[in-house]
Amino acid sequence: MRPKISYSFTRQLYQMGKKRNENRPKSYFTFQRLQAIHLLEFLEVNSVTVKGKRILDCGCLYGGYSFEFARHGGNVISIDMRSEEHEYLHKIKKKTRNLLISQITANALFLPFKSNSFDIIIASSLIEHVLSRDILLSEFHRCLSPNGMLYLSFPPLYSFVGGHTIRPFNMFPLSLSKLISKRTRRILNNGPPWLYKPCTIANILALVKALKFDIVTMEPRYLPFSSFIKIPVFREILVQMCQLLLRKSQY
Repeated sequence: MRPKISYSFTRQLYQMGKKRNENRPKSYFTFQRLQAIHLLEFLEVNSVTVKGKRILDCGCLYGGYSFEFARHGGNVISIDMRSEEHEYLHKIKKKTRNLLISQITANALFLPFKSNSFDIIIASSLIEHVLSRDILLSEFHRCLSPNGMLYLSFPPLYSFVGGHTIRPFNMFPLSLSKLISKRTRRILNNGPPWLYKPCTIANILALVKALKFDIVTMEPRYLPFSSFIKIPVFREILVQMCQLLLRKSQY
């Protein structure tokens, strides 16, 4: 199930998306908050409540998701690999009372938490930046409580959004994308993970099933229609942002 998407929301999201890199981190924090509001609606229509729940915001960046989930009653732990990303949220927390947010600098591949620690894990636009995606999903599975929920979103590599640092070369075969990107100096050093390990809907679905997650729903994010996401190959190009709601399997 999906929440209704209004024209005003779509317009606001587009405008904030264009401005998110201006006046960082404030603008990006606001952009994340807007995304989080829509995500909260998505969870609600799928019967997932956040009030009183233990929530991990993994790859939090400036913490807009963490802030909104805490504002709606969640007990949030916000993690990112770079400690400097925590500074803006830390300032916001000082000005806002009664928000349950803890900030930790950590690697998502080695989560510093006991098994069964969280009711909900949020990983928005994270998995495409990781090469060891099987390890990442295994850590999520370990840290989720029985029947815990995992939210994943990512841009498929061959979509108009995917592989954003090499766009539009991401639309070409991967070997050609690498060659063109290096020749045109669009990437530095060894390049981002999607140049060496494509993040596609097909690949993520295979990992999800292998690592014992049940798929509650899979939809394109921010679109009012979703039927084409069921069509292999075509969805890799047409779905600019894929979102999955997963439940930790007990089998």
